[in-house]
Amino acid sequence: MQDIARVINTEEYPLLDFEGPKMQALLRDLHKQWVEDGICVMPRFVFPEKAKEYAKEILEQKEFFFPSYANQNCYQGEHLDPALPPDHAKNLFNLTDCYCLSNDDIPSHTGLRAIYTEDAVKRMVSHIIHGENPPIFYRFADPMGCLTCNVLPTGKVVGWHFDQAQFVVVLLLQHSESGGTYDVVPESMYTKNEAGEQVVNHQLHADVLQGKTKDYISHHFEAGSLVLHRGVASLHRVSPVTGETPRVSCLLCYSEQPGRNLSKQCRMAFYGHSEPRNGWNEGGMESDNQPNMQK
Repeated sequence: MQDIARVINTEEYPLLDFEGPKMQALLRDLHKQWVEDGICVMPRFVFPEKAKEYAKEILEQKEFFFPSYANQNCYQGEHLDPALPPDHAKNLFNLTDCYCLSNDDIPSHTGLRAIYTEDAVKRMVSHIIHGENPPIFYRFADPMGCLTCNVLPTGKVVGWHFDQAQFVVVLLLQHSESGGTYDVVPESMYTKNEAGEQVVNHQLHADVLQGKTKDYISHHFEAGSLVLHRGVASLHRVSPVTGETPRVSCLLCYSEQPGRNLSKQCRMAFYGHSEPRNGWNEGGMESDNQPNMQK
């Protein structure tokens, strides 16, 4: 078991003294950031040299990379709606083209597992999202989807989309030389119509997909940054990567329910195999919810 203080920057993020005043003040600040912005960025959460080490470990697993390729609208729909005009957001498709490494293909010795299995990290995520007296979070039970990595070499991209999960937790391990920015249209799912009713903002979504507006924030996260994002509410993408250095990120999956598993169909679609290669499986109830693969 790795000493978590050698991996996580516990000077800035004092997880080892979780109830202490410094950590509690930090949690309040991070929760405020989450509520106001829908995105919470923690730079230098992991030491840069460790992030570099983990990126190298992931890139050495190239033989197990599964191509994640989809041409979808921003709501992750795959079919045209003939009842709607061609420039409606539901009929505007964009490409996601990247590589995914499932948990069972991530090296067993990597410190990424120490980060994911650290209870204080799990508690921190719950506090950031819910504030004081948060519910218990559980690590995702699925042996393939609990901890995954995305790799975007030059030319790869994650298209504009909304997430299905209420939040995602991403650790950036390596940034590309150029491109690969995390572009976000904050709190953009809904707007209000003339009657004051909340409706899906299809027009804004269509304008973004057609390049008619660049009213979005481009985040260039540092390697080692931990990011929480409410992507279910904000249209976002990873812009096309250029240069010889791939963008490498790790997704840490948590749930408010214990024992959550993916269906075999989801595993096959997102990882290219339905059973873990190492035979490990904690068991649990299956879910048809798609994992958020694309960060």
